[in-house]
Amino acid sequence: MTAKINVLVIITEHFSTFKDESTQKYSKVDFCVMLVLPATLSIIVSLSGYHIRDDYIGALISAFAIFSGLLFNVLVLIYSITGSDGEKDDMLVRLVRQTFANISFAIMSCLLAVVLLTVLFFIDGSIQLMIEPIIYFVGMNFMLTMLMVLKRMHVLMRGCE
Repeated sequence: MTAKINVLVIITEHFSTFKDESTQKYSKVDFCVMLVLPATLSIIVSLSGYHIRDDYIGALISAFAIFSGLLFNVLVLIYSITGSDGEKDDMLVRLVRQTFANISFAIMSCLLAVVLLTVLFFIDGSIQLMIEPIIYFVGMNFMLTMLMVLKRMHVLMRGCE
């Protein structure tokens, strides 16, 4: 894959934010909440027979597209926070970088959801049964990531007062 579109660094940086600040070790609870919980719920929803209706697909595509646009603007805000002062608290800089990684991952999740939902609109059958759980997972993971971003943005904005 060309380096210009390689998103592995975004994924790696996002998952590196799952470390406990006091021990610098990865938090098993964070991984469970951010990965295992959405995966489990996705499987449960899929096995329950729920399917995304065609008339909902357009609304979901619009919602994810709007979120991705808004999140790009939040990245600009985060970038402006890092460039405003010469002397920054090390903890604040680390939090800004982590938030930047989380927002970048959320944008990537939105783009993936839009692509999967677009594909879902044009297919039927067994492929639909394989794609829907992935869409559920991406959607739930996106919402959890947004909660993490919201909390970090709150801390950042309080720290900039």
